[in-house]
Amino acid sequence: MEAELAAKLKQLKLNADKCEVLLQKQNIAKIERHKELLTEIVKETERAIKKAEGKKIADGVSEEELTKWNEEVEECVDYADNKLLDMYCFLKDNERKSEEKRREDILAFERFQAEQRIKFAELQAKAQSEITQASQQTAIYSSAKTMPKAEKMSKLPKLEIAKFNGQTSDWLRFWTQFEENIDKRCISDTNKLSYLHGYLTPKVSGLISSLPHTTEGYEEAKNILKEKYGRPSEMVKGYVREINNLMNPGRDVRKVHDFADKLFGAVEGLKTLGKLNGMQELAQTTLDKLSGIRNELIGNDNTFDCWNYEQLMAALKLWMKKNPVQDTERDCNRGREFSKPTSKKVFHTREKSNRDFVYCNSIEHRSVDCTVIETPAERKRALIQRKLCFNCTRSDHRASSCTSTSRCVKSVAKNTTPLSATQAQVAQINRQATQRP
Repeated sequence: MEAELAAKLKQLKLNADKCEVLLQKQNIAKIERHKELLTEIVKETERAIKKAEGKKIADGVSEEELTKWNEEVEECVDYADNKLLDMYCFLKDNERKSEEKRREDILAFERFQAEQRIKFAELQAKAQSEITQASQQTAIYSSAKTMPKAEKMSKLPKLEIAKFNGQTSDWLRFWTQFEENIDKRCISDTNKLSYLHGYLTPKVSGLISSLPHTTEGYEEAKNILKEKYGRPSEMVKGYVREINNLMNPGRDVRKVHDFADKLFGAVEGLKTLGKLNGMQELAQTTLDKLSGIRNELIGNDNTFDCWNYEQLMAALKLWMKKNPVQDTERDCNRGREFSKPTSKKVFHTREKSNRDFVYCNSIEHRSVDCTVIETPAERKRALIQRKLCFNCTRSDHRASSCTSTSRCVKSVAKNTTPLSATQAQVAQINRQATQRP
């Protein structure tokens, strides 16, 4: 009996000593299992103590010795009870924190959803106002037409809801629109489920495709989609994933503007969910992706390595204001690029036509056959007055820098045709050309 009790007390102490290590590691599952194990060992130890106590009483042990013995064994049990209390308090505290976090997530989501509903209501009111104004103008212009045509022109356009493709960052936009336009309407749940399938891509629609077209099926479909895409933690992951997928835009102004538009949308989503404060490291990673304009964004701010998303967005907005996308200029440049071959061809055609009558402006003969200005001296003066090249008669360079490789049609000399005249002069040019090394 004494040996059994001693073994139980030793087992009790060993397992009680493990509690401290488990609490430091904060492994909830192991702590819960060890708490149950230690509780069972304490119970077994107490039963062993009762048996041993009964044996001592039967053996005639004195009351004083029995009291001292009880104090010793109870000390071991008290040590284990204290460890059990520590684990119990730790688990309760962890449960309380988890519950607080869950409530914060729910409140953040509800707040985010309320803000999105307000924004959507404002946009809807604005769109309705514009539609009303357009309808009034249409009614004025169509007053002279027949009634059927007037009714047709004043019919309000149908609001379209973009399909949801499974991106958690797009869930709130989709569900807010669907809830306002379909879910709150006085139609059967069967029709609502059919509409829901129609506004989902095939991949997302497959999650609820097996549900029956009943009220219960519609409610279950909403619960499935909200659980998968509508949880705040999943939405945060979606926004972070969207930021991480952004590619370095380099120094391309349009690409930088596109990068900023996507970044602003994701950051505003994180801000609405109340998760932007812990994203400083991600903000630095995003700044590194803007390596092409990084120095312009930083400027003289030496604290850039501590920037959060609000500071990065402010710097990026300032850069975008200084570097707007020039659509008109870009289109003009593109137009000039496409028109270059045609313009060049037209230019040379005109230039060739002008060189056909550079001396007397006659179009009845070529310049080389001109009989109005015949002598080289007169022709040279005409070229000087018109500021034309002596070799090729073009106007964009001097004779000293002329690159033309054409030869005189009357002699073998290079580029002397414009100043050629008489046969005697042609013969002299040929002799000079023949004597060249």
